Amino acid sequence: MIENKETKQCAIPISGSIFIEKNNDKGQLKLVSNSNWFDSEYVIVSIDEDCIIINKPTLDYRGRMFKVMNIGLNSVVKLSLELPMGKFEFDTDESTEDELVVYCR
Repeated sequence: MIENKETKQCAIPISGSIFIEKNNDKGQLKLVSNSNWFDSEYVIVSIDEDCIIINKPTLDYRGRMFKVMNIGLNSVVKLSLELPMGKFEFDTDESTEDELVVYCR
């Protein structure tokens, strides 16, 4: 683990990618990744300018969440959001154990 000198917390380096493609169900999209980051039952997905932000919900979170399904070695999330399609790498500098940042450039 890497120690962050500013916060004195240990952080696990986050690396990997997501692939967003059309899903067969009613115009939905499908997010696919083989990263171990997707180890929670649900995620929160939002888009901000040119990046996709994926969060693991806290216990008291009551907003919109998407279910993570494990299919083989991949984690799959069906989305009803407008997102760019393609393969996108995780931003290793901005991503944490609880928040994943993916730039869509």
